[in-house]
Amino acid sequence: MSDEPHDNVLPLAAGEPGSVKKDVALEVLVAHGVSVVHKGNKVILSKGNVIEVQLFPARLHRRMLHRLARRFDIPIYHFYHPEAAKKQQP
Repeated sequence: MSDEPHDNVLPLAAGEPGSVKKDVALEVLVAHGVSVVHKGNKVILSKGNVIEVQLFPARLHRRMLHRLARRFDIPIYHFYHPEAAKKQQP
């Protein structure tokens, strides 16, 4: 495995995970069965009993990624390595 950052990750500081492009985060959510509906500048996310509406900036930072990971039961590293999430799709 390479130590170089992926194209979708922007480092914030040494030793700290960076932000991820909005499109990459949405792809990971969809790969884990989260329904994504765009309504204007809002994104409606739903899976099972969980429904939420978010305004996503162009890049999602660590705090939001951790929140989404907990909320939708997604391993956090899938946001930083989306190829791992794609392997999980049936």
